[in-house]
Amino acid sequence: MKKKILSIILLGIMALGVSVAVNAKSKNKYNRDITSNSYIGVNRAMNIALKKVPGASNSHVKKIHLDRENGRMV
Repeated sequence: MKKKILSIILLGIMALGVSVAVNAKSKNKYNRDITSNSYIGVNRAMNIALKKVPGASNSHVKKIHLDRENGRMV
């Protein structure tokens, strides 16, 4: 009887561990799905930034820098 209960508890702990590991691999630290293609490019990033700032135009943009982490665009 004790072996059966211990086996069930151990199986439950292992299932929980597997589900946590799978969830950790599918999301990055910002809780976004890393399998989707979320690269937007320089032009789209500049257009988004210009829409956020009232009265801004292309002449106001001096420099654009896209970030990389571990060889991937972020």
